[in-house]
Amino acid sequence: MKYTMNVDQYGAVRFYTAFGREITDPKKIRQIKSSAAYRTAKGQIDQARKAQKENASINASIARQQQKARAAEEKAAQKRVFVQQGKAEVEHFNATIDDLAKIYTLSSDIRSAKAIQQTIDDIRTERESLEAQPQYTKKEFSKPQPSEAEARRLLQSEAESFITSPFFRRSKQEKYIEEGLMKKLNYLNEKWEEEKREFVEEESKHELEYNSAIQSRLAELDETAFVQALTGNDTYIIETIKSNLNEIELPANPAYSFNYDQINKTVCIDLDLPTIDTMPEQRAYQKKSGEINYKPIAKTERQELYAGYVIGLAVLYSSYIFDVSPVITQRLCSRFSVSERTATCK
Repeated sequence: MKYTMNVDQYGAVRFYTAFGREITDPKKIRQIKSSAAYRTAKGQIDQARKAQKENASINASIARQQQKARAAEEKAAQKRVFVQQGKAEVEHFNATIDDLAKIYTLSSDIRSAKAIQQTIDDIRTERESLEAQPQYTKKEFSKPQPSEAEARRLLQSEAESFITSPFFRRSKQEKYIEEGLMKKLNYLNEKWEEEKREFVEEESKHELEYNSAIQSRLAELDETAFVQALTGNDTYIIETIKSNLNEIELPANPAYSFNYDQINKTVCIDLDLPTIDTMPEQRAYQKKSGEINYKPIAKTERQELYAGYVIGLAVLYSSYIFDVSPVITQRLCSRFSVSERTATCK
């Protein structure tokens, strides 16, 4: 008996005749199942299904492992970002504390009388050089204006190229030249005028740029402030001290007042300092987990930080005063807080 069999996903077996009709007769089904051919085919199918299940199980296990690995990598990446951000925050937090003791590094470079005199000399030398330079002289447009003879030569060349017939060639060429002469001459003159206009405009532009650059630079070469600094002009010194001190930018600029002794060339400045209680009380650190925590700053470190801050302020403000003029021979500074007033050195 010829038959085919089919096993569905649940393992149920169905038999079909050669014409595709399902066999449902129990007796025939038992007969088929008792045959060696059936047992062989069924064994092969069962083995194939078992292998398929095993492969599916292995693939599922691999997929789960890959998913776990991806999740672990994502978590690790997030942890790295978290740790890096925390590290940057800790470094920035602690750097702002350390910078309090490094305010002196913001000090201005103090100019010497020699340096100021050299600047004045350089300004005067450059100005004399510029003033000695002649004004820009515009060039003349040297190209000659087209002539009738030039127009004829061009037309002659065209006629010889276009008119090549051996019959009446010369008369045809002469006619071509005479008929086109005025038109060609007008064209050449228009082109010449355009070239001349562009040349003149370009020369005018060069003249303006050249002379303007010299005048602009001459306007910049002003030694007045340097001369006033060198000679110790009182008005200049007072106004420049105000301007310099107002340019200082700190997280918390102390209030100040100053007085300039015009006779002794001495500047007295009072700085209203914050108290030590305004100094930071904690430093940041990072745990192994990446989290940020804070620990108190030791009393001695806080005192050293405050001392460095106070000294730095004195150095900073003094540099902006001494840089104004070399005639300032002395700077008297008193610094005080709300709770006490302490005189400092000259």
